[in-house]
Amino acid sequence: MTPEGFVRADAIICTVPTPLVAAMIPDLPEEWKARYESIVNMGICCLVFKLKRSVSPHFWVNISEPDISTPGIIEFSQLRPVGGDTVVYVPYYMPNDNIKFTWTDEELLNESFGYLQRLNPQLTRDDIIAQHVSRLRHAQPVCEPGFAAKIPPIQTPIRGLQVADTCFYYPEDRGISESVRTGRQMAEHLSKG
Repeated sequence: MTPEGFVRADAIICTVPTPLVAAMIPDLPEEWKARYESIVNMGICCLVFKLKRSVSPHFWVNISEPDISTPGIIEFSQLRPVGGDTVVYVPYYMPNDNIKFTWTDEELLNESFGYLQRLNPQLTRDDIIAQHVSRLRHAQPVCEPGFAAKIPPIQTPIRGLQVADTCFYYPEDRGISESVRTGRQMAEHLSKG
């Protein structure tokens, strides 16, 4: 369904997070719905800073300090220049019931900017050009033992309907090469059907 109405299609590729699939596709068999609903995801708060100065000379910095709530920072402008400014991404992966998921944008931005200042003590609030917070409840699957058996086939029992999100990359983690591989597999299957 689109704002203009229904669109007829020979094939549909659904890439929404698997926990949302069962409610979106009521014609799926109950056992398929149960498999999608059994996949647990953790959430993420994505913070992006546009700064006047660099935080680090590196594109990716892993952090494993017990008092820092983020696994690292990604300074995109170290990978590809973006007009002289610095663009830094700070991910907060967490269960959706973690108290920080309910924090205000300001609380998250203040805490994470403090982390950036720990990495580069020369940073000041005057270095902030812009900042933004986004939240996603289904950011990454929780891959417990036996996870592979939970994942349904990409091709559903509904002819022409394929479903896959990043949990289908298992045992690989989410990445561009896994996205390309999965996309190719889906396209090959459609071309055979």
